[in-house]
Amino acid sequence: MIGLTSITFRGMAPREIIDLAGKAGLEGIEWGSDVHVPPGDIPLAKAIAAMCAEAGIRVTSYGSYFRAGQGEDPTEEIRALIADAEVLGAPVIRIWAGDQSPADADAEYRKHVESDAALFVRMAADAGIRVATEYHRHTLTENADSALELLQAVPGLMTYWQPNPDVSEETNLEELERVLPYLLNVHVFQWTSPGNIRHPLAEGKAFWTRCIRKVLAGPAREHHFLLEFVRDDLSEQCIEDAKALTDMIRGTVI
Repeated sequence: MIGLTSITFRGMAPREIIDLAGKAGLEGIEWGSDVHVPPGDIPLAKAIAAMCAEAGIRVTSYGSYFRAGQGEDPTEEIRALIADAEVLGAPVIRIWAGDQSPADADAEYRKHVESDAALFVRMAADAGIRVATEYHRHTLTENADSALELLQAVPGLMTYWQPNPDVSEETNLEELERVLPYLLNVHVFQWTSPGNIRHPLAEGKAFWTRCIRKVLAGPAREHHFLLEFVRDDLSEQCIEDAKALTDMIRGTVI
C-alpha cells in the first residue's frame, strides 16, 4: 500500500490531509500523535476514523512519539495510545527506541528500552495491534546491528525502515536487507546531508527502486510505503512524489 504520514503536513487539519491523500491517489494515512491525534482524544480519533472511511482512505498506522526507556512506569501512556489506535482502526503503533545512539547507550539503558518495548508489545497484542519501532538516528534503531539486538530481545516487536542520509546508498541498502525479517512499513523521502535537504522523490528513482525490490522480495507480509517530508512542504510536491512512488512500485512488480 502507498500512503502518507500526517506529520508531513503538521499545519494542515485532518480533513485537508485526507483530501490531499485522495487527490494524490494514496491509499492510506499514518496519523501522528503529536498534532493530529493526541493521546486520549477519543472523540477526535473517532471523527478522523469516520472521515477516512467516508473517503475510502485506510488508517495504516498510528505514529506515536512514545520513547521507550524514558520513564519509570509507562503503563498509562501506553494504554492511552492503544485506546486511540483502536478507535482509529490502526493495526500498528509506531514507537521510538529511546533517545540515545547505540554508541552512547550502556547496558542498563538498553535493558530499560527493551523492558518498555516488551510491555508495549504485550499490551498492544491484547488489542490485536502490532508495535514497530521508528528506524531513526539518535535511537537504538540507528543502525542494523543495534536494531537487530533490540528486535531479537523483544519477541513480537517489529520495525519500520527509512534511509539514513548520513551514510551511503549501499550502506542503507545493506541495512534494509538485514532488518527485512522484522520489517513492517517504510518511510519514503529523498534527503541529502548535510542539512537534510529535501528533494523530489523522482531524483532518487534508482535508489528507491532498489529499496522497493528488496522489500517486495522479502518476507511475505503487507508493507506500507509512506511518504514523508516532501520538498518545501508543498501539496503539489506530495502529489508528484505519490505518482513517482506509484510508478516505481508498479515498475518493480511488473
